[in-house]
Amino acid sequence: MHLVLRSDRAKGAKSLLKYDALVRALITKIARRHGVRIYRVVNAGNHLHITLKLSKQFLWRGFISGITGGIARAVQRKRDVKSKCGFWNSRPFTRLISWGRDYNIVKDYHTLNQLEADGVVPPRWQMLRPERWRHVVLAFT
Repeated sequence: MHLVLRSDRAKGAKSLLKYDALVRALITKIARRHGVRIYRVVNAGNHLHITLKLSKQFLWRGFISGITGGIARAVQRKRDVKSKCGFWNSRPFTRLISWGRDYNIVKDYHTLNQLEADGVVPPRWQMLRPERWRHVVLAFT
C-alpha cells in the first residue's frame, strides 16, 4: 500500500524534515506494535510517503491513528487554540499497489520525492519535461 500524509502546517519550525529521526522512529515503533511491515518512508518536508504491507485489514485503524496522532503531537506540541483545523490537511491518501511494475513505479516516485526534498533536483513544477530528471532517478536506484 502507498500511503501519503500531507500537512500544510508543516513549514518552518514545524517542518517534518526537522523531526525526521523522530518521525521514522515513531512509524517504526507503531508499525511493529500493529504488525505492519514498512518498506520505505520518504519525508518531503510537508508530506510523508510510506510504502507498507498490512498482514490483516483490521490492523489499519490502530496503525493510522497511532502515526497521525503521534506525529502531530511530536511536531505541533501545543495545539493552536484559535485554529479549528488539525495538523493534517485531510484524510490519508492510500493506494493499493501490486508487486512488480506497480511497486517499481511507486519506488521511483519515492526516490524522486526524496531527491526533491534533499535539493538534488528542482521540484517538478519547475521542470518542463520528464526527460530532464529521469536520468537522475535512474542513477540513484
